[in-house]
Amino acid sequence: MVERHGGVFPNDIAALRALPGIGDYTAAAVAAIAFDRPAVPVDGNVERVVTRLFAVEQALPAAKPAIKQLATSLLPARRSGDFAQALMDLGSMICTPKRPACALCPWNDDCVAHALGREEEFPHKAPKREGKLRRGAAFVALRADGRVLLRQRPEKGLLVR
Repeated sequence: MVERHGGVFPNDIAALRALPGIGDYTAAAVAAIAFDRPAVPVDGNVERVVTRLFAVEQALPAAKPAIKQLATSLLPARRSGDFAQALMDLGSMICTPKRPACALCPWNDDCVAHALGREEEFPHKAPKREGKLRRGAAFVALRADGRVLLRQRPEKGLLVR
């Protein structure tokens, strides 16, 4: 922080994103909420609201860029931080994954998924890949003096012999 930013916490998305451990979501959230920068942090709640509002048919995670663009299109000219928090709260309390409270939603009249009666279908998710079945065995070897004999696995690989 001292070397790169003169001891001042950065307040724009690019500088925040460049900090170790800060990803797109956190950078947008800090920029919008702490510094009122025009940014929309897109978490699971925001994804759900946006996919329902616009009836985004593309499945996640491929739809993420489109969702980000649509969420940004909703951003008001002022009070980005309040908007970001309101959008996240809307997704967590009203536009919930199951049985959303559409009657309480301020975007009820504009929501495409609600108009179609398909609220609970969104967001679409890509089918999960079925994992490969692996079998293994574990043994415990106790010495006569009660100590456990151990064999340390190699540093690389998954359960490599």
